[in-house]
Amino acid sequence: IKAVERIAQQLQKRGLYPWLDKWHIPPGHDFQEEIERVLPVVQCIAVFVGSHGIGPWKKMEVRVAISQFVERRAPVIPVLLPNCKRANLPLIPSVFSQVRFKNLQDAEALDNLVWGITGVRNRPYVRIPSTY
Repeated sequence: IKAVERIAQQLQKRGLYPWLDKWHIPPGHDFQEEIERVLPVVQCIAVFVGSHGIGPWKKMEVRVAISQFVERRAPVIPVLLPNCKRANLPLIPSVFSQVRFKNLQDAEALDNLVWGITGVRNRPYVRIPSTY
């Protein structure tokens, strides 16, 4: 969780406002109810995967995220943390383009995550020459 919070703080420094359950759900409130309330209104969903993969509750959240993607074309971004093993990534999110953090200061990965969230690329890209 600390890795996710650090990435969220870096996103805040770039002017984005990530929603984290730890930051937004007060103690004693229904966790699942709050998740169900917020998922339909966020502009994209980032699924963070660490060394332990995705647990049973997170799998349910991922399924809801996938259905949101299909229904309203909201991006679902798998974010692989530095200690994530490829085998820990569930099959369904692996169809989406991923962001892989080599470490928590990985500026290129953060740029790519911001690009996935906003649709605006921060770095210059390489043009592929036309074959026509």
